[in-house]
Amino acid sequence: MTDRSVIRLALSGGGGRMPKSGIIIEALKKVIIEKGVKNITSEAIAKKAGMAKGTLYLYFKTKEDMISTLVESFLKEGEELVGSSLRTKGGAIAKLRAFVEADLSFYEKNHKIFRTLGMENSAMGNLLSKAKKKMILKRYFKIVEAIGRTVKEGIAENKIEKMPPIEGAVLLMQIIHAYAGMRIHEISKCSIAGNTDKVLKIFLNGVGV
Repeated sequence: MTDRSVIRLALSGGGGRMPKSGIIIEALKKVIIEKGVKNITSEAIAKKAGMAKGTLYLYFKTKEDMISTLVESFLKEGEELVGSSLRTKGGAIAKLRAFVEADLSFYEKNHKIFRTLGMENSAMGNLLSKAKKKMILKRYFKIVEAIGRTVKEGIAENKIEKMPPIEGAVLLMQIIHAYAGMRIHEISKCSIAGNTDKVLKIFLNGVGV
């Protein structure tokens, strides 16, 4: 079974019961939340998944493959929400608003695991090879490029100040991540809609009054 086919199996859950590879990834999430990245073990994942340890390796060659598939599942969801958001009717600002709200909702839904991963970022990185990190970064920048194209639309519509579109996309993502972080760590008590307004206000107008 190829890496790609494993990932497709792990990420597909429609049409019936979740495949065992998907159950393993869900178990991995729970282990990370409960024990932290440094304490991930095959035994803990198998116990949480309700299967024998050996069964894990029928679907994933190594623990790194499990971690990589988890990260890819987040990237896939990110790619899907970008695609659906940027198909929103209206101009560039309407599309960016839909994306910001969807992205904040995504972090909210997964706040427990992102809180743990944020605190143990270096430990997570140590579990991935350079090749896997490069692949993840490449996938992430495809998302940034899609946002950049919408920023370019906004510039053409005179709704966004002139700037290199990719720089604008990276800036917007950084502002989103700042507010997502505040939500994950329960610093912000504002609604997602309220945080969306703040993100767009800072992106479009800066932090001044």
